[in-house]
Amino acid sequence: MHIRWRTTALVAAVLAACISCGSTQPGASSVDLHAVADSMNSLLARDFSASYAGIELDERNGKVVVYRVPDRALDDAIQARSESVYIVLKDAKFPLTRVREVTNQITADIDYWRQRGINIAVVGPRADGSGVEVSTTSGSENDQETTLSTRYGADIVHVVHGGPLILPTAKPVVVLPPGVR
Repeated sequence: MHIRWRTTALVAAVLAACISCGSTQPGASSVDLHAVADSMNSLLARDFSASYAGIELDERNGKVVVYRVPDRALDDAIQARSESVYIVLKDAKFPLTRVREVTNQITADIDYWRQRGINIAVVGPRADGSGVEVSTTSGSENDQETTLSTRYGADIVHVVHGGPLILPTAKPVVVLPPGVR
């Protein structure tokens, strides 16, 4: 009796999790994932710009991960769509609009930072809405992150050391501006 209750509780929890994230079929094809991500990106960036942060494809597990600042209307819009892929909703710290704004500010200030000894190689939004990733080629990551955060806001800038961006041969994380493929 005790084992049956645990099994029933486990099944109920799994079903509730699937329903709450708007899922339908785990393991969708790569073509389905890309089509859904493209469609969702356009819809969410247009209609939910204050909360939408980005999309990530989990091709290995056949899932589309949608990052958003918690927003019931956005969640309901995703659930209302009858997609053929498993959709996972995850919380984000910043919406894509804020992350793009800071990305553009940093990009415009690259010469300013170079004059101050911070050589920025790559700057761009993180798909998970956690902020802007800035790749520098010299100096202390912590010092640079503190300096950049003072100018652009606390907790939105994440500095890493590296050179030019080299994308893997597999499809990278997808964060598409509306209308761009």
